[in-house]
Amino acid sequence: MSEKIENINSSIKFNLKNNIKEIILTGVDLTSWGLDISKNLFLGDLLKNIFLKNTSYFRLRLSSLDVAELDDSFFHVLKNDKRLMPHFHFSLQSLNNMILKRMKRRHSVEQVIELFEKIRMISPTVSFGADIITGFPTETDEMFLDTKKVLNDLKISHLHVFPYSEKEGTPASRMPQIPLELRRNRAKELREIGKNIYLSELEKQIYNKHEILVENHSGVGKTENNFNVKLKNTPVGSIVKMIPSKIENNFLIS
Repeated sequence: MSEKIENINSSIKFNLKNNIKEIILTGVDLTSWGLDISKNLFLGDLLKNIFLKNTSYFRLRLSSLDVAELDDSFFHVLKNDKRLMPHFHFSLQSLNNMILKRMKRRHSVEQVIELFEKIRMISPTVSFGADIITGFPTETDEMFLDTKKVLNDLKISHLHVFPYSEKEGTPASRMPQIPLELRRNRAKELREIGKNIYLSELEKQIYNKHEILVENHSGVGKTENNFNVKLKNTPVGSIVKMIPSKIENNFLIS
């Protein structure tokens, strides 16, 4: 059930008054927000209302999104309000169309590519994350290769990778199973690819201007597009501008 806009705004206002600088919208199926309230109400409408009712500067992030349910109202907000942070995490699960079909996902690989390109056109500094499952029943080496290729092509820098785990009674549990060791090996391989993409994208952040929200007393924070930064002598909760000049231990450093 979708939370009412009034309740969401009330919670946001409370947190902003208590000096919270970043709000994260989360839910079991965030992209479906509003569809049980009205067939013409979408996540982008919620975002527009949040920014309309809360006029001060704060950072808004979104939790995991579904490729199939983003509508024009979302892209309008992305284009017009810089308080929506340019990092988006998608529940992709695979990047092979046959596996997506067998998973009963509502999107195709082509839709993923088109969506990422559209977001990048609007927000060139954006970074992407994704959930990926390896070793889903019937996944061949060639199908797995498709996922690896598209991950690299799309430069998905923040990966959450899980080997498939069967659940008794589900349709997938009745399909031909991939050996557990192979599932784990594929997951390990994707995690390594993810680390390499992250580092490659991290290097692109050097010598560019960033606003950093400092998250702990060690000076660790995140750029708007969700890359890790470490600053010295900066209070927790501060939002500071910086131009990183190098990388140390996968952190941007000024």
